[in-house]
Amino acid sequence: MNEHIIVGENMIATKTEMETRKMTPNQSKLVGDVGRHFDVSHLKIGNYKIIINYEMNLQKTIPFLKKGLLTASKLLKIENDIVIIASSTQDEFVKDKMGGIAGYTQNAYTLFLTINIKSKWKKYIIGTVAHEFNHAIRFQRIKLPRYFTLLDSLVLEGLAQCFEEDSVGTIRPWSTAITNSQAQKTWAKLNGKLDIKSRDLHYRVFLSPDDKEFPHWAGYTLAYLILRKKLKRLKIANWNKIMNMSSELLIEDGL
Repeated sequence: MNEHIIVGENMIATKTEMETRKMTPNQSKLVGDVGRHFDVSHLKIGNYKIIINYEMNLQKTIPFLKKGLLTASKLLKIENDIVIIASSTQDEFVKDKMGGIAGYTQNAYTLFLTINIKSKWKKYIIGTVAHEFNHAIRFQRIKLPRYFTLLDSLVLEGLAQCFEEDSVGTIRPWSTAITNSQAQKTWAKLNGKLDIKSRDLHYRVFLSPDDKEFPHWAGYTLAYLILRKKLKRLKIANWNKIMNMSSELLIEDGL
């Protein structure tokens, strides 16, 4: 099994770290690696501040990062200050499979980004920022438990993927990782398990590269298809209204 997996949509961590929701290796280095040098940039959106703490070799990414925030904020209102920590990575999975940029939203106030500066990060940074921004706004609007139910995870990831598509126009590989037929079979297996708070099941459904029952990234594609179908049916273009809806309402029709 690959030691590295995706958390949130886009963050690299070991399975143990994901399951305990501890800091990822890159995040830990932000605290303990004295060889890394960081600077700070600021952006104000409405009445709130975005504080960007970035590794200095990522300075040229900051205008793109801010563009992603401004693009996302045109569709979603921010309700508190946010801190973004951006660090560099040489991880091959991020470089080869994720377009050179990965992200993780810890809560309503904190986002983490890791960027491979030698990759095609410019192509994906705005969409990734929009995706993670959507997670943060969801956390601001809806109180979620420390450990999510499968229902919560599907809605979180489905909303963020649809928002990235609506705001930026990008559809990432995890949104189309399985066919509609495979998604229907996956939904049939999970429909009666939506209230479960099993980290092992979450890992198998969303992340495991070699699970015998669920294809890699199956949960992300399923989430995207369910939420895209629901949003089309609701015919609501206002993302601020969408983000206030309960997980139960957003997923009630299933696939």
